[in-house]
Amino acid sequence: MFGDLKYHYRVQVKYARKPRRYGQILKAIAARRPRTIVEVGVHTAARAKEMIETAARWHPASEITYFGFDLFDLMTGELLEQELSKKPLTEAQVRDILAPTGARIELFRGFSQETLPLLVEKRRREPVDFIFIDGGHAIATIQSDWDNLAAVTGPETLVLFDDYYVDCPHLTDRFGCNRVLDGLDPAVFSSRVLPLVDSFGKDESRLAVALAEVARKSG
Repeated sequence: MFGDLKYHYRVQVKYARKPRRYGQILKAIAARRPRTIVEVGVHTAARAKEMIETAARWHPASEITYFGFDLFDLMTGELLEQELSKKPLTEAQVRDILAPTGARIELFRGFSQETLPLLVEKRRREPVDFIFIDGGHAIATIQSDWDNLAAVTGPETLVLFDDYYVDCPHLTDRFGCNRVLDGLDPAVFSSRVLPLVDSFGKDESRLAVALAEVARKSG
């Protein structure tokens, strides 16, 4: 059995200097050229800053809106364990990092089960362009995030999920987006696992992580 899951995950991720899979996010941004970006799981805001700056190559920064969701300073040690997650910066710290981008920044502090419906209410008739889901890693949390955000997807929306675990049965019964993707209606959504995989550890403690892409089918 996968003994100290929390320790293994954090040690392996800590020493992954630059996970290869994340470069695919910026490639997707470059291809889609979004004006609206949603990120669940802001963490250090490094990914947010990169995504905004990449999108700003094609649009004035003032025309880009970034919606960021996290617990920020509400995160506790217990929640870190439950969600196999990482401690984020405070909301104020994230604002300071993202303000120089010139984009419109909207941050939502709290549990995504409670804060994402606020975005849904605001944008239900106006789909967002790009969504990156990388918040809590428990299956129930990812499923809730998707159930909410599916309502603000349209024909041109691209959704990327982090934490698709490749050949890691010791994880996918509790964590990751694998089961969420398995539950998609194939008549409505297409999905695929992106090719770059980051692997840490070996044997029964191996952790292999990929990104997964979801989009609505046309027609």
